[in-house]
Amino acid sequence: MSEELVSTIDWALSEEAFRTQIQRMIAAAMAGGKVLALPVSPSVETMVLLLSQVHCDHCDAVCCTSTPGGLLPLTPSEFKFLAERYGAHGMVPAEFGGAIRMPCRFLHKHRCSIYGDRPLVCIAFPLQPGGAFGTSMGERREGLSLASSCPEGRRIAKAVYVVAWSMRQKVAAIGFEEAAEVLRKW
Repeated sequence: MSEELVSTIDWALSEEAFRTQIQRMIAAAMAGGKVLALPVSPSVETMVLLLSQVHCDHCDAVCCTSTPGGLLPLTPSEFKFLAERYGAHGMVPAEFGGAIRMPCRFLHKHRCSIYGDRPLVCIAFPLQPGGAFGTSMGERREGLSLASSCPEGRRIAKAVYVVAWSMRQKVAAIGFEEAAEVLRKW
């Protein structure tokens, strides 16, 4: 899942209409196997903040059972480490390093049996490549995106859009200069 869903967001809608718009965008992304592009610029700090909000309790581990192409990519060092520590069964050497065949052999009863040693792509999930968002000037900017197949990715995407809508509404109501001054002092 690396393709984004191109959506036009109407930030001027009422809160109820905006929430409905976001629910429809999320449903379309899920149905089309697309990622959910977020209206935020990428940075390590932003990724950490988003990932700190992911709670996998009571999840059916969709991320560990299927990926595009049926393989989970590993860096060369990850492949070597996991093969040496756990054996290479279910793993495939590849030009870029290696991969784990899906469903992941390390998944047991919807839990990762190598959680402390899990690969970077697992730590970063539900973040996905391919995010971009439109600006008020009609430009497209690189952004972050979340897997629409992940319940937490959908929950976080909805929350990010609702908070972004709320902030835009407040800034429009009080003016950019006044909002910037309040936030600087805060």
